[in-house]
Amino acid sequence: MLQRLLVMQHKLLQLLQPHGPTQTISMGRPVAVAAYFLDLHLLAGLLLASWPHARPLAQAWAGADPVDQHLDHQRQQAQARRLIPRDGCGDAG
Repeated sequence: MLQRLLVMQHKLLQLLQPHGPTQTISMGRPVAVAAYFLDLHLLAGLLLASWPHARPLAQAWAGADPVDQHLDHQRQQAQARRLIPRDGCGDAG
């Protein structure tokens, strides 16, 4: 499992290099690197919005428990940001 994740991380880092490729393969087709990262961003948002309902669809090698932990942490951070007043003055009441 770790080896697959490291291979993926290496691929992403190569795509982000200033003089890296302008295209990559996604779903068997060439796509612009910018479109590839946009797709990854949208997919991550879909995963966040659908979790934990999507948990049974996660591949066994991906390990759903770390995803659970990460998404719980992300939701807690988002909730904490909503509780902080934007003007920095606190409650007026």
